[in-house]
Amino acid sequence: MENLKKLPFNQPIDGILVPGTFKASASSLERLILSLKVGQCVRLETAKETSQARWFVKKHGIPVVVRAVGDGSYVLWRRRKNGKSA
Repeated sequence: MENLKKLPFNQPIDGILVPGTFKASASSLERLILSLKVGQCVRLETAKETSQARWFVKKHGIPVVVRAVGDGSYVLWRRRKNGKSA
């Protein structure tokens, strides 16, 4: 990518390959969410992290319950698909 910045403007150049695209790997938070078993919980430090976790569970169709602790952190529990606890 750095080599592309050195190309001159408005001049045709041969032999430059198009940079490939790649799929980003799962984040550590997403891996953590996917590793939770039914009945397990994880404490999340910030509202932003909790928002990201909610997005991941929605993306993967994982039923969860989230509750605020009161000190700015949150706890996320994984539930069964039928809606019953643990």
